[in-house]
Amino acid sequence: SAGAIPSRAGHGVSDEEWARRMPNEFWMEVVHAVRKRAPGTLLLAEAFWMMELDFARSFGLHRVYWSAFRDWIRDGKHDEHKSWLKDVLAKEPQLLQRLCLFLSNPDEESAITVFGRGDRYWAAATLQAVMPGLPLLAHGQVEGLDERYGMEFQRPRRDETPNAPMTAMHDRHILPLLKRRDLFGRAENFRLFEMRGTDGGRLVSVYAIANNRADDRALVVVNCSENAVWGR
Repeated sequence: SAGAIPSRAGHGVSDEEWARRMPNEFWMEVVHAVRKRAPGTLLLAEAFWMMELDFARSFGLHRVYWSAFRDWIRDGKHDEHKSWLKDVLAKEPQLLQRLCLFLSNPDEESAITVFGRGDRYWAAATLQAVMPGLPLLAHGQVEGLDERYGMEFQRPRRDETPNAPMTAMHDRHILPLLKRRDLFGRAENFRLFEMRGTDGGRLVSVYAIANNRADDRALVVVNCSENAVWGR
């Protein structure tokens, strides 16, 4: 019943009739056919409602949109985010490599509209660059543009000028991290640590991330709160 999404339930198709008409999982058939006819093709899926891992695990799609990443960072639900990450790391860490991290897409408001141009944005952009998976940069994100570019747009609706300081900050701080996907993009050595404050309590808004490959190691600590924190 959701907008433009057709529903078999709304058309009176029973489970038995559906199983007769569609005996096999459609996307698994697509993946197998593409592998046979066009090997080397990368299949990128759009999934929501926490079904991302199902698309990667069960259907064999190479990359899957991870919308929850943006939502958790935007809404400050860092504890929920970390709990989910720890659960996946304990069971199937390799699936993290197949998730696409984005701060905006053609269906959402621009990253700048949501996160602003200050520290809140740079914390989110840093996490996007150092988490396992595939970072997706939206049109205009590096230039600091506000307008959301929908897929139905034929041209920009606003006359915006790229924000030079924003672009320079990306060049200086974010792009060097993105160039190290050989280190940050993998999940086998990815670790997520807890940072504790001077009182011993967990600093939920702080992400302490470590990764390594061969002799190359990195520790990245990102504070997603609006306050300075101290801890270990």
